[in-house]
This record gives sequence, C-alpha cells and structure tokens, in this order.
Amino acid sequence: MSNKFKQNLFAAAAVTLWGSAIPVTKMIGASVSPFGMSAVKCLVAAVLLGAAALVRKARRPSGWRELLLLLAASLSGFSLYMVTSTIGMMTTPASTASIIASLSPIMTAVGAVAFYRQRISAVGWISIAAAFAGVLIIVLWNGELVIRPGILWLLLSAALFSAYSLLVPLLGGKFTADEIVTYAMIAAAIVLSPFLPQAAGELWAAPVSARWL
Repeated sequence: MSNKFKQNLFAAAAVTLWGSAIPVTKMIGASVSPFGMSAVKCLVAAVLLGAAALVRKARRPSGWRELLLLLAASLSGFSLYMVTSTIGMMTTPASTASIIASLSPIMTAVGAVAFYRQRISAVGWISIAAAFAGVLIIVLWNGELVIRPGILWLLLSAALFSAYSLLVPLLGGKFTADEIVTYAMIAAAIVLSPFLPQAAGELWAAPVSARWL
C-alpha cells in the first residue's frame, strides 16, 4: 500500500467522521450545552488516548517550546475549536454547517503555501475558489449580505482547526501523530474541566439517546 493511497484513505476517513459529528452534535445539543458537550467529548477522548499512550509508553514533552506548542495546538484544535464549532452547529442548519466546516482544510492549504512554501496545483486552486464561492452563495442566498452569528462561530472554528493543522508539523519532528493528539486532547480536557459539573447535571436530565450519542 503506497503512502499516497494511505494519505487519501485516512483523509477520507477523517472527513467522514468529521462530517458525521455535525448532525450528531445538533441532536445532543437539544439537551446539553456547548461548553458541557465539549468538556465531555474532550474528557472521554483524553481518557481513552491517555490509556493507550501509557500502554505504548509515549514520549513526554520536554522544554517550554514543546509545551507551548502543545498548548497552542490544544486550544486551537480541541478546546476552543470544539466550543466555537458546537455553538455554530447549534445555531446553523446542518447542511450549511457542513459546507462552512469544509473551509478548514482549504484554509490549511492556503496557510501551508504561506508558511511552509508548499505548492498547490491548478486543480487545487480551482477547488479552493469553488469552496469559497459556495460559502458566499450561502451567505448571500437572500440577496443581501447577512452574516448570522452561527456562521461567524463556524468560520472561527474553521480558522482555529486550520491553525492546529499548521502547528502539527512543528511538533512532527519530536512526536508521532497519535502523541500530538493525545497530549493536545489531555490539555483540552483540563482547560474545559470547570464545565464538567454542569455537563453532569445536563446529562443526568437528558434522554438516554443523548447520552449514547
């Protein structure tokens, strides 16, 4: 299996999982607040990833530079991203949210050109232009420039996750991909931990289906 095929396979899986989170988040959001939901998601992921890291004996960060980069990755890719995206999803139709969320990899591609001097083919630039045009059509659908708060929250979340994607290469020389995600998720769980009591109360009162979701 070639590296190119693996890249495309994992990218397709990531997009599929990412896209499925949007309708699921809207269903949970009827019972759980954005901050509570984000805190629970980060906690569950941090526990599972942390346990796996202990089994694998993951390398530990050393030095302020690594710690600060991991914290920045945590804030942009998980804690702040989850909160802003959840708020946006709760106030925006799922179809619209999915299209706006797709801007994140586009922002990452443009950022990679600016910061890492990577090249994008002509087809890539055409795809980027089409994606931005699609968002403009959504914003201007009623014939006037009305940017609703939910769209602004989603745009902010897309920019935050793009920043996370651009930070990851700076850590790639020291950590593996799963180590980066693990440490960033644990930091996000700590940042959002003050909202766990609120989330516990909301989940206790929520339907069983919301808890499973």
